[in-house]
Amino acid sequence: MTNHRHLIRLTGRIILLAMVTLAPRVASAAVVAYWQFEPGAVTVDSAGSNSLTNSGVASSGDVATNAPGVGSASFNGAHLFSTTATLDLSGLTDLTVEWFIKSTQSSLAIVVEHGLTNVAGSFGSAINDTFGAPNVIEGYQRTGAALQAYLEKSTTDVLDDEWHHIAVTIDGSESFTDRITLFVDGADVGTYLSVGSPGGFPSFLDATLFIGSRANSSFKYVGLLDELRISDVILTADQFLNASPIPIPAALPLFMSAIAGLGFIARRGRENKPGTFYPPSRISSKPRAV
Repeated sequence: MTNHRHLIRLTGRIILLAMVTLAPRVASAAVVAYWQFEPGAVTVDSAGSNSLTNSGVASSGDVATNAPGVGSASFNGAHLFSTTATLDLSGLTDLTVEWFIKSTQSSLAIVVEHGLTNVAGSFGSAINDTFGAPNVIEGYQRTGAALQAYLEKSTTDVLDDEWHHIAVTIDGSESFTDRITLFVDGADVGTYLSVGSPGGFPSFLDATLFIGSRANSSFKYVGLLDELRISDVILTADQFLNASPIPIPAALPLFMSAIAGLGFIARRGRENKPGTFYPPSRISSKPRAV
């Protein structure tokens, strides 16, 4: 029995080690707002109460392969979203804003923008801006007047009628090249630009979020958007919405073997209780009391 107890303790430790190894990675972020643009619920914030006012944006069943939901929002250049109330991001120090995009638009458009153009702290993302090449996307945050901003633009074509995942992180403790980071399909592909004469550490705002336009009036977007999520920390690429499922670790066979081994040991321990007799040729048969 001493050997059995030793083996049970050893197997238990193996199981504990395997469970820790297999434990899923969980982002420590709090999701501030999350619009999944699902059919019948395109204006719903699944993370809270930041509902959208819909000015004619339609629902589409075209979604990215690795998007969590089953629907997307279709913009035709005339229709748009904005938050019904202001989205309060004041007091936050870091942000990650991410979404899926599919478009072939060739003109300047705002994808998402929080706040107004002449207010320090407002931020957003645009396509086909004069600061970048055609077919690229950018993320920015203003530090003062309309043409004072930290900005990163992509170096790859994202307006190719294919789904792409975009993420913009804003580090409130940094300035210039380290403040904005732009990711396309999980890769850091941004090139930094200083627009005007930016400087300082602008605070995030309590302001309206516009989706598909600037202030519901100009630079309107044409294409599809999906899974717009705002988190209050800087996420890494493996925490983005487009991250691949966590692969099965090599420890899984060990884990399963340990489970089987523990069960066998426990079963044999029960079978060898005092007063129980086993026929040598039928070790697995039902025990017979002496």
